[in-house]
Amino acid sequence: MSFANCPRCHHIFRKSPENKICAACQTAEDAAYTKVANWLSDHPGATLREVAEATEVEERIISRLIREGRLTLLENLHADDQPRCRRCDVRITRGTMCPTCAQTFSESVTDSVRSLMNPSDKRIHPVRGPLNREEKRKWDSSS
Repeated sequence: MSFANCPRCHHIFRKSPENKICAACQTAEDAAYTKVANWLSDHPGATLREVAEATEVEERIISRLIREGRLTLLENLHADDQPRCRRCDVRITRGTMCPTCAQTFSESVTDSVRSLMNPSDKRIHPVRGPLNREEKRKWDSSS
């Protein structure tokens, strides 16, 4: 059991893989999502500012709901307010990158990690990094 400060309200709460924010903030975020989703379904083509003013939910919260993939009624949001990929500027439905750029980014990170690890040096564990003295002796004696 671990405790953490809520990144939104800074109160202490019991953190788990499912709970990244405290229960009070989660309840408020769920209520904001419901307001926005209901309003957007009745008012397609609204701008982010219009949605924020009508629902009294801050634009940054609406944007976060979109980034996290919780708000999926994006076809009802005005085209200028739909989120865009950070790398290629194509419209996206969740996150910060389109699937193509995310794949490219993932591959480049994987390649960078592989290039940092010299496969010819047996004393480097592929996950943990350099071996300790005892493990090095084992590797050296088996070579």
